[in-house]
Amino acid sequence: MVGGHQPLTSSGTSICTVLQFEQQYTRITDAILARSRELTKLPPNSTPELIEEALQALPKHIPEKGWGLKATTDLLLDKICPALAVGQAGPRYYGLITGGVTSAAHLADNLVTSFDPNVQVHQPEETISTILEQITLSQLLDFLSLPRDRFTHNTFTTGATASNILGLALGRDYVVSCIKGSSWSVAEDGYGDVPVKVFVAGAHASVAKAASLVGIGRRNVYISLMKGWTGEVHKIRHLCDQGGAWLHVDSAFAVFASVLPEFKHWVDDVALADSICSDAHKWLNVPYDCGIFFSRSSGLYELLGPGQNSPAYLRSTRVSVSSSPTETTTPLLDPYRTMTSPLFLNVENSRRFRALPVYTSLISLGKLGYADLFASNIAFARRIASYLDSHPAFEVLTPSSQSPESKLRFRQLNIVLFAPSMSKGPVRFRGENGADVLRQEINNTGRMYCTGTKWKGRGAIRIAVSNWLTSEKRDWPIVKEVFDRVTEEVTE
Repeated sequence: MVGGHQPLTSSGTSICTVLQFEQQYTRITDAILARSRELTKLPPNSTPELIEEALQALPKHIPEKGWGLKATTDLLLDKICPALAVGQAGPRYYGLITGGVTSAAHLADNLVTSFDPNVQVHQPEETISTILEQITLSQLLDFLSLPRDRFTHNTFTTGATASNILGLALGRDYVVSCIKGSSWSVAEDGYGDVPVKVFVAGAHASVAKAASLVGIGRRNVYISLMKGWTGEVHKIRHLCDQGGAWLHVDSAFAVFASVLPEFKHWVDDVALADSICSDAHKWLNVPYDCGIFFSRSSGLYELLGPGQNSPAYLRSTRVSVSSSPTETTTPLLDPYRTMTSPLFLNVENSRRFRALPVYTSLISLGKLGYADLFASNIAFARRIASYLDSHPAFEVLTPSSQSPESKLRFRQLNIVLFAPSMSKGPVRFRGENGADVLRQEINNTGRMYCTGTKWKGRGAIRIAVSNWLTSEKRDWPIVKEVFDRVTEEVTE
């Protein structure tokens, strides 16, 4: 937009002036601020009626002549926003494991959209984006007390599923190379008829998805009978070393609890992994989508690097620097000049600047601030579990925390698993679909939201407390009121 002039399409239709953008951007920011002020009071979700109303307002086809920015903003604010899960980022959305967005992450993500950087090719003299991503990943290792010198090939992904894909792909390549020899590369030569199997303990469904995508196959994923985190990971590490196996740890959210004294013992075990998967958009409370992947292996570059056919335009713009420290004017920049471009460590070539919200949130809250967040969420979940356990209409299914001496180091974190009592409470909650009925009644109050699941074949409900805004003082009375309201017909 040169000099504020109005750009035109080839048909002569106006796109937008700077002034028009400012006017509509102000409306959007006003709406965001108004929602932020009320977020702790908003219902978690929309309603079928509002969703229906939004669907009626949507154009059935892309219009020949554009609506213009004001009419489009009207549609966004008046129809689409009310049909979204308006309080999903709020303190009483307990579905899945859903974090909110800290204030610092929110501000940073707005800047990411505005600057629209593509964190792809390392251009150290043109942008700080690739360097800041590397700094953030390194500081995350420090945050988790994981050794930088072990986990040297790291990246931000779209989420834990993508991180599991990378972990299984590296494990696949490692196993094949152990059998075929170090000169064999799955990336270049294929499997070479080597069967690869994955042995997991209570794995998330994304592991099976990853196995299918990297060619291992779902049928080659074997689930161990063991449930919970074992205190003998060093023995598993020894078995992997003996048998030529790869140790991948899927810790989409729980790894962050290791910053708390109660869970500090997990760090040494997690550090034994060859690769680690996690999510930032869960407990770190940064915007979707943002996953984390740590690896000790240069195989990540061998898997995702350019091979022999790297286009010239995807090469880093590295500039030689004098070896004499007195001659350089960029002493802090110089160590980063030879960094590997992020696209050679990741599935995607073109990538959003996911690191910026993570970095700003980490430095805004600090380690102690995040520790308080995690501890508060855990305490809130335990309060819910304690109340449900004492209530005749409910049965808590969350496994009991093991003693520190137990080989199974299970501890209750921020998850509560429960079901309606099979013998007490309202009759409508009994039977095969009782948990679904109870969950629907809880969600229909519009005061809190939880999701359904299965536990050992039984219908159950899961509450995951993972939002930075959740306050025991403000939110516990509301949650308790919901439980009491839906079980008013309790009978002894």
